[in-house]
This record gives sequence, structure tokens and C-alpha cells, in this order.
Amino acid sequence: MIGAVHLPVEVARRNKSYRSKLHFPHRTGRTNLKNIRKKMESDGLGTSLVDLFCYTREPAKDEDTRTLIAQLKNSLSQIPVGDQTEAFKNKVWLDNRGVDTRGRMRRVGKHIPTDQGHISKNDRMSIIQGIRAKIVQEVRAEIVQEV
Repeated sequence: MIGAVHLPVEVARRNKSYRSKLHFPHRTGRTNLKNIRKKMESDGLGTSLVDLFCYTREPAKDEDTRTLIAQLKNSLSQIPVGDQTEAFKNKVWLDNRGVDTRGRMRRVGKHIPTDQGHISKNDRMSIIQGIRAKIVQEVRAEIVQEV
């Protein structure tokens, strides 16, 4: 309803409902992820997707977050710490969570460099156009063979 006045109790109840539906909620308050990445860099911490996820969600209160952090850390433990590059950690993230095609990484924010799993809209469009061109070429070849 446009222009409706909501009582604070109703708003609080609605917000509580929305928060209960969140998966992997971060625990950083209003601080955006771009500023958190800068702070992590200045503190000498890694800024891979795994590092950022764990930094913003620990201590985890919900079971899903604890389980995912345990999976990520288990995957990282397979390789000695000295060999864990940013690229390796990002690959672990992508193996566990996958790429979000909306131009950002799931639950990490939209200020993620393209070398960390992000597929830009232009790249997606060029991939789609390449696939279309290949299909058209194959269909034309089949038509020529039939004639």
C-alpha cells in the first residue's frame, strides 16, 4: 500500500522475518565489504574470497555458516599453508560455492576483482554470441548436407 504508515512493531516483526531467511549472514554491521577488504589488507591478512567470507562470518552463529567454514578450511588444509596462494583459495571458494552470474560473488559483495571468479556482462554476452554462432554454423552445415 503506497503511503501506508507502518508501526515500529510491524516493521521490527517484518525485519526479524527477513533476517531469519538470510543464509550466511555476515557479522560486520553497516561496514561495507570494500572497506573490510581494505582493513584486511592493511592488517596483512589475505583478501581471497575464502578469507573474506571467514573474516566476516566468524564467530558463526548458525549451523550452515559453521558447516561451510569447516568445508572451506578442510579444503585448504589439504595444501601446506605456504602453497596457499590467493588464486588457490579463490578456486576453493568457487569449487564450494560456484560463480554468481549476476556480476558479483555470492554473499561477498560486488567489489570483487574480475580475476576472482567474476564474469563480466560483456564476457557473458561474448560467450553467448560465440555459442549462437557455432550453433548457426552447425545447423547451416546440416542443411547443406541434406540438400
